[in-house]
Amino acid sequence: MDREESFRTLRDVEFDGVVTSCVFAWEERARESSEHMLERVTEGSGV
Repeated sequence: MDREESFRTLRDVEFDGVVTSCVFAWEERARESSEHMLERVTEGSGV
C-alpha cells in the first residue's frame, strides 16, 4: 500500500474519521512492530 498516496487522498477528500491498521508481525516482535506502525501512521496523517 502506498501510504503517502493514501493519506494524501484522505486529506484531499477532507476525511474526518477513523483509520485502522492491522499489523502482522512475529509474536516476539509485536510491541516493536506496533510502535513502528504507529510512527508511520502518525507521520502520514500529519498529526
